[in-house]
Amino acid sequence: ILIVNYNYYNTCNITKRVNIKFFGQIKDTEIEKPDSYKCQICACAKGVFKNDKSIIVKINTNLKGIIMKIIYFTGTGNCLSVAKCFEAELLSIPQMIKNNIYEIEDDVIGIVYPVYAVSVPDIVRNYLEKCKINANYTFVIATYGFTDCGSLNEMKKLLKSNGNKVDYYSSLLMVDNYLPFFDIEKQLKMLNEKNIENNLKVIVEEINSRVIKEVNCGWINNLISSIGYKVIKQIEKYTPKMFYINNDCIFCGTCKKVCPNNNIEQENKNTPIFKNNCIGCLACIHNCPKNAIQMKLQRSKKRFRNSNISLNEIIESNN
Repeated sequence: ILIVNYNYYNTCNITKRVNIKFFGQIKDTEIEKPDSYKCQICACAKGVFKNDKSIIVKINTNLKGIIMKIIYFTGTGNCLSVAKCFEAELLSIPQMIKNNIYEIEDDVIGIVYPVYAVSVPDIVRNYLEKCKINANYTFVIATYGFTDCGSLNEMKKLLKSNGNKVDYYSSLLMVDNYLPFFDIEKQLKMLNEKNIENNLKVIVEEINSRVIKEVNCGWINNLISSIGYKVIKQIEKYTPKMFYINNDCIFCGTCKKVCPNNNIEQENKNTPIFKNNCIGCLACIHNCPKNAIQMKLQRSKKRFRNSNISLNEIIESNN
């Protein structure tokens, strides 16, 4: 137990950890009653001890100082695995929406998102259209399985429209999990060819060195991504009709827990029902423990979740 003088402090309702900032440093700590405090990045930031000058905390020596936050969205773990390569506080977009947090501040802020139909997923787009980012250095990483095309330029326009400036843009080729287009077994056989680990290492080193890197997609790719976004909006209308559940379902509710958009209903351990708010992330299909959720026109019976990410981490990110 240690009494620490501080300028301000906060407890994140998502991570249940307290960040105490003092003398220009941030130290990660664990406190005995985290549920009684509120997150510093929320509007009500000061907390119940604002008239006090100290707080009793229990220091966790295994946690280092954090001066970076990363906003991410993940369905099968690719983006989360990238975000975890940084020493940062990880902020899941579905959780930020759920907690109504649309203002983020830190020395460094990153955005890690998956490319959908050569563009930006709606859940990411809708969040960033409202989010205010205040940082000395901001970076964006897009993960993709076939081509990122002009997705980064779409992201640049999106962030610029909300007054957010980005210093570094990059993309990373990973496993593509969109079943109507890609065979997962073939994708996994291409892992060495994709050279994910080495490419990611370069990106992490550049960001840690505060490299400035602009978007350079080319006008043809930008046009394709602009059209791609309109296409995905049409596909989303039909996606729920492409799902069906076979007799292997054990009514465990995993699909409902991993869905980032509350699109799946299940009551009293009955068969899950898909509503009309699907964003096409396929988290439900790939994370089903019994492979009970199938998709019309799927090119693979095999499912995918990034090997560095657990099912519980997907649930924590999206539920």
